[in-house]
Amino acid sequence: MYYSREQNGKVHYYKLENVMPITNENGQLTGEFEIQEVLVNSTGIATTGVVETRRVNINTNWGIFTEVFGGYNSLEIGSNGRLIPSENSIHRMVETIN
Repeated sequence: MYYSREQNGKVHYYKLENVMPITNENGQLTGEFEIQEVLVNSTGIATTGVVETRRVNINTNWGIFTEVFGGYNSLEIGSNGRLIPSENSIHRMVETIN
């Protein structure tokens, strides 16, 4: 799963590596998730190979769609070998969420 995200006025491309729910000391879900992602170039190839981790609070299906799967910034590798907007990916995510 690829997606883009703007940071400091520049668009960065990422590949989702892993999503892990965070639990409290009693093992209960907190609504917080740890997302592991790798920075990639416009062809989907990792630029550094370093897995970056960020934590987000998610308590709605919309949060899953936007924070985990890139929302409307979801990407796929096109026939030209470059990352392009992924309408198919968006449809599959919406079906999964519903």
